[in-house]
Amino acid sequence: MKNLFLKIKKRINNQSKKFSIILTAIFVIILSLSEAVLIEWVHIGDDSLAIQWILNNTTFFVLSFFVIFLVNSAFFAVFFRPWTVAGVSFPLFMLLPIINEQKIIARGEVLMPFDLFAAKEGLDMAPEYFQMSNKYITLLIIFVLIILASLLIKKIKLSIRARLISSLLIIIISFSASYLTFISDDSLENKHFIVMVWAPGAEYSENGLLNGFVMNIKRMKYEPPEDYDYESVVSAAKLLNISKEDNNVKEIPDEEKPNIIIIMAESFWDVAQCDNIDVYPDPMAKIKKLSQEGYFTTGNALSNALGGGTINPEYEFLTGKSCSFYPIGSFPFQQYLHDTQWALPYYFSDIGYSVKGMHPNTGKFWRRDAVYPLLGFKETFFSEDLPAAKYIPLYVSDNDFADYLIDIFEKDPDDPTFIFGITIQNHGPYSEGRYSENEYETEGNISDELKTQMNVFAKGVSDAQEMFLYVTDYFKNIKRPTYVYMFGDHAPGFVSDPSFYKGSSDGTLSYEDNFRIHNLPVICWNNKGEMMELFDTVSMFDLQTMIFNNAGLKLPIYSKINENAMKYTRGFTWDITLDENGYPIKKIPDKTQDIIDAMEILQYDDLYGEKYLTEKYLK
Repeated sequence: MKNLFLKIKKRINNQSKKFSIILTAIFVIILSLSEAVLIEWVHIGDDSLAIQWILNNTTFFVLSFFVIFLVNSAFFAVFFRPWTVAGVSFPLFMLLPIINEQKIIARGEVLMPFDLFAAKEGLDMAPEYFQMSNKYITLLIIFVLIILASLLIKKIKLSIRARLISSLLIIIISFSASYLTFISDDSLENKHFIVMVWAPGAEYSENGLLNGFVMNIKRMKYEPPEDYDYESVVSAAKLLNISKEDNNVKEIPDEEKPNIIIIMAESFWDVAQCDNIDVYPDPMAKIKKLSQEGYFTTGNALSNALGGGTINPEYEFLTGKSCSFYPIGSFPFQQYLHDTQWALPYYFSDIGYSVKGMHPNTGKFWRRDAVYPLLGFKETFFSEDLPAAKYIPLYVSDNDFADYLIDIFEKDPDDPTFIFGITIQNHGPYSEGRYSENEYETEGNISDELKTQMNVFAKGVSDAQEMFLYVTDYFKNIKRPTYVYMFGDHAPGFVSDPSFYKGSSDGTLSYEDNFRIHNLPVICWNNKGEMMELFDTVSMFDLQTMIFNNAGLKLPIYSKINENAMKYTRGFTWDITLDENGYPIKKIPDKTQDIIDAMEILQYDDLYGEKYLTEKYLK
């Protein structure tokens, strides 16, 4: 064995520079080709389907290979060692399909460039969600073989001048290729790629995972609306019937200021949306019965998230702004919120409220400890600020959340109070054995794994229901008028499986069933025994309007914009638009589209533009 090793080493050392250069070039080409094939193999998940995709989409595959080849060439220009190139390149490119696959498993969504901003959160959650696959073992074996092959090539020794020239050449070629492929108006992307901004998963499937991911990198910048200027802002304001009077917040006597308690419940979603199964008993039975008796008022909210990403519906609710006007898949909390921004906490602080935000998870998660003060929260309470709690089994229980909320309220019991709290108990994964007893049973033509997940999930919904009843029971004894709202942040990722729905029996989720998934219950209660405004589905950013109207408070300017827009659309996400009655529509009427465009102009103007609306037009 030792003699064999010495012979191999001798042959490597005897390689001429020219031969080593040829071997290196062949190695980089084979490495790049292997990575291009393996990316689609892991992404598609089936040998024959992966081969079929490559054969049917030669242009896209060659382009993917070319991108990888340019990156590997750049690595070589830096390291000049084949084994170092392979050691960096292979793990880097294989992480793309692996993370994409794991995100689909955990949340039912594909990997987006914006997820890189949430890398820490992803790493924290990985131990709970990661599912091992034989494909990953195969990749590890291939990686070892590639590294061994790279060691058979003699290191090329070049002068500094030669290195600089080759590096410069690679940079020029890479930039030119990128420009022709993705940047120019006449690019290959514009000519040949199938653009489906509203459906990134389908876009990845059509164009290839790497190409689709690169396309979305280009979309990361928040671009101003077309023709944005003072005149366009004035036109948008007139279209939405906004006047100077709407920019003034009325003073309210202290005794007329009601407490506003908001609970955003983790994965609070009605299992009855799944019309192809039955869950016994109904985990929301008590709330539904009390609603029929007039004790609660109910409605629905359209969430822009699924299986995770709470911060996006959270952002929409607090700010009254739509995430749909940001690049698709982005997280404003992570990427764009680095300065103060108007939100509900500022509104309530300005009119003399005690304003508090709470979430029984670490403040570092999703940057809430940095973002909440920028949104106007005067006091914040995260897991590090709360006493020891009961965990079920991974997260703070809803029961303890309710006690924390009440304790926080009682710090200033005589002041009008606004509290925004987010629960965490019903966070996934929904694994068997999470609760000591299985109280729910799911019937229907779905897999046993999905039945188990649904049973565990239903228990979490039921516990959220009990928590809400506990909180309202406490506040009914408070003298000051008090309004308590609870709504979900998103549905759990596993309910995106088409087998849950009759309308998706062909294995593809229908537009209507996609709406069902993103349609979340809203429960409203007050201690005055008054019936509140009953509403069909509205967007998260429209909930502010309902809350202000129910409490008899004057709408701030951007809530007024949303209220006026609701005459044409009750809201929208990146891929769902509602009509004026809260029903999903596939074809958007021209007038409705004009209203949405006007909202986008006014939102951009306020957040990143010149503030023409508030600083000039409404002065």
